[in-house]
Amino acid sequence: MLLAQPLIIKRVGDVVTPARKCQAVPPCARSGRAMRPHHSAAKTPYAWLWEDKNLADANLLLHVAGEPAGAAPLAALRVHRAVLAAHSEHFKTKVLGWADSDLQRAADFQPSIAVAHFIEAGSLPAGLTAHQLAQVCNEAKAREKLQCAETCSQAIVALVLEEAGKAQPVLPCLEETFDSQAECDAARLVVRCMYKEDLAESFKDALTLARMCRIAKRWVSSSIITSCLQRLIDLPPSQLPAEQLMLVLQTLPGNCALLPEHKKWQDRVHSLEGELNALPIPLHLYGEHVGWQEHARSLIVGQFGDVHAVITSAQLRTAFQQLPFAAVQQWAGSNALTVDSENSVVELISLWMAGSGGQACSKEQKQQLSCLVRVQHLSPAYALGRLPKLDWFDIPGASTARVAACCGFGMTEVLDTNKAPPAWSAAPRKQLDPDEVLRRTTIRWCVTRQQLVDLLASKDLTAEIASVPMYLAGVGWRVCVDLQRTRQDELNIALHQRRDLQGQEHASGLDGPGLSLSCCGQLVAYAECD
Repeated sequence: MLLAQPLIIKRVGDVVTPARKCQAVPPCARSGRAMRPHHSAAKTPYAWLWEDKNLADANLLLHVAGEPAGAAPLAALRVHRAVLAAHSEHFKTKVLGWADSDLQRAADFQPSIAVAHFIEAGSLPAGLTAHQLAQVCNEAKAREKLQCAETCSQAIVALVLEEAGKAQPVLPCLEETFDSQAECDAARLVVRCMYKEDLAESFKDALTLARMCRIAKRWVSSSIITSCLQRLIDLPPSQLPAEQLMLVLQTLPGNCALLPEHKKWQDRVHSLEGELNALPIPLHLYGEHVGWQEHARSLIVGQFGDVHAVITSAQLRTAFQQLPFAAVQQWAGSNALTVDSENSVVELISLWMAGSGGQACSKEQKQQLSCLVRVQHLSPAYALGRLPKLDWFDIPGASTARVAACCGFGMTEVLDTNKAPPAWSAAPRKQLDPDEVLRRTTIRWCVTRQQLVDLLASKDLTAEIASVPMYLAGVGWRVCVDLQRTRQDELNIALHQRRDLQGQEHASGLDGPGLSLSCCGQLVAYAECD
């Protein structure tokens, strides 16, 4: 019979080993069958323990964040502390903490105090273990306190009988909380890998492997991170499409870059660059991985570098609005942007600020983006009319009104040179080719005769036709032709002018209601300028 005893962990260099020898044998030996040597037994010494829970000395409880207090864990695994400690620095620290506290309590225990307590109170202190009771018994015999020694002997017998009557010993618990059930499931797979020391062939779901990498990072298990990353690299393209790859990148931990396999993984992602350019770029993910920053900048400029094209494309505007703060920050500070005007940089940042990412920005982050605007290159009229209305635009130490007023006259008097943002002294961004600007903003619009006839035939005698909207330098506009009922005072003026020129007999045609046909420009939201 195997008695459940506390497992004491000792430090032996960097290796964690049990202090007592376990006399249990693998299940196949206990069943009476001859135990066959296995070629992988040396590589996976803990594999047989994954199925045999009789020797488990702890419970690993997996919780989901936000569950009600006192709720049962999503999963409860019977585990072996030595196995977890051998594969995870996270669990090794916890297990050694338990061992140290047990040893400290043992070192602090003084049998003489327990004997003195018995002499004074006539009873032993509560909570003594069998080992401590034996120490007190020996101390009492040495001091010839035979009644105390007899009481200790009886307590030892009672404690042994009590433990023997228990169906199962109460095991200590390790508790871990995760954000979702999917993470809990991944955590269970990571624990399995600690026992089996390899990934099952069925582990081919890319997102699950990425979650396992994240859990392994949390538990400081580099070997499992390496195995999962290598499996991701080996997945065929059909199992790692671009959309799935984006989710994997969002899930993978940043410390993957420190592993030798990371270069292969990086090459795999680079091979899909063309497909990635059609999707919103999670630049913050690249920023977390060492060596990917330059590649990230090239991706962000490649997709959003033509600022005028982004503003006039609904698809690109939506993609830009979904970028994280780190991506927008690197975009706004880039020297590689091509603009029709610096005004458009302000407009695109304003668009991002209206989205969920911008609304979650802190004051400091808004100031960081504001300081990346090259205000000295804004058109003065735009700056005066637009900047003071922007809630997000905030230069530390300078009022927005003053910044707007000085943008056309140099910024030297707004802030001291050592306090002014570096962007204020930066050169203008690369300008869009003038011929391309002309091509994009030229309105070729022909109003047909039939459209004019339809205008005149409108029942309410008020109608409008408009050209395709265009965007340039911070404003959207279009050309409109309006047909409107002429106001009475305007009609009277026109009547008198015509009578003066042509005489009474030729002016009678203006006695009734009049109509006016006009052609004018009209401002529109740049969101309409697709």
